[in-house]
Amino acid sequence: SEQEGIEMFVDSWQILPANVGDGERILLKLSKDMAVVCLEPMIKKKKNVISGKKINAQVGKVLQNIGIRTLDASIFKETSRRAVLQVLDGFVQPPTIKGVLKALSNSFPRDIEDEDLTRRIKLRFKYDVSDNDREKLLEFLSNVAQ
Repeated sequence: SEQEGIEMFVDSWQILPANVGDGERILLKLSKDMAVVCLEPMIKKKKNVISGKKINAQVGKVLQNIGIRTLDASIFKETSRRAVLQVLDGFVQPPTIKGVLKALSNSFPRDIEDEDLTRRIKLRFKYDVSDNDREKLLEFLSNVAQ
């Protein structure tokens, strides 16, 4: 199955295409619960339902500015993109509030305390995000919540 095939790449080769920062394209090692958000709706493997709404490029840029990488799905053929995104469920976060927050949390070391995590998130928003970008992100999060 596709899932068994993808498992041999976990934590080994840098195969996941992502965008980070100011338009930089990188390859990441595939691992569970990555700090990577897909900007397109994803198909949940177990439930076979669509998860999330499409995130526009502006919001994707804001996510990149606060340290969240975004999946570069543009390299996947249009005809196979849906299947690829379904295989990546569990590795890449869906474009939902939970997915964005999980990716943000996972962008920090796993062994930091909750108080330190909260402080670090506040610092990212204080120095790395303009008021305009903060409004775009809040607008996305409020629209997804409805």
